Amino acid sequence: MTKSNFIMLPTVDSCFKELMQNPKVRKGFISALLNLSPDEVEDTVLLPTLLSRDSADDKLGIMDVRVLLKDGTQMNMEMQVK
Repeated sequence: MTKSNFIMLPTVDSCFKELMQNPKVRKGFISALLNLSPDEVEDTVLLPTLLSRDSADDKLGIMDVRVLLKDGTQMNMEMQVK
């Protein structure tokens, strides 16, 4: 299968965000990223992707995916294409 056969690649922000909506996909992605067994990632919760501003002059930050792990660790995930 060539790239041209894909409807949308996961490197597209909206596709990546949609994939991360699925808890199994999210858990698998995070475990692969951190080189852990999926069993070691107990739980993930999607957090709001809009980052709050300290003042009205601050730039609005928008993350692709923001996740809270059961141990309290927060992960900000951004899809980057080189």
